[in-house]
Amino acid sequence: KEENKNEDEDEDEEENEDEDKEKEENKIKNEDEDEEENEDKADEDEEEDKEKEENINKNEDEDEEENEDEDKEEKNEKKNEDEEENEDEDKEKEESKNKNEDEDEDGDEDGDEDKEKEKDESKNEDEEEN
Repeated sequence: KEENKNEDEDEDEEENEDEDKEKEENKIKNEDEDEEENEDKADEDEEEDKEKEENINKNEDEDEEENEDEDKEEKNEKKNEDEEENEDEDKEKEESKNKNEDEDEDGDEDGDEDKEKEKDESKNEDEEEN
């Protein structure tokens, strides 16, 4: 009986050791799986962060390009307005110049008439003296 009892105890102890060993192995296996899942999750998070950063940079580049285009367009519009203004001023100057030339010509004609009158008067005076 004593031997059977000892054998049963040995078997129980061995079973308990096997169970403890299996539990420890499962625990280690679960920890490894958890660690692997955590690493995968960290990799995914890192990839998402990288994509977000790339999108932010892309959006910033697009905004910057859009602003540059707007600045360029505004500059072009200003240039066109300035050119138009200069053309208008040149046109006004040309019209004013032509008007002054016309007035000068009219003035010259009047001057010619005055000269003719002076000649006639001078001629008359000469004739009177003679």
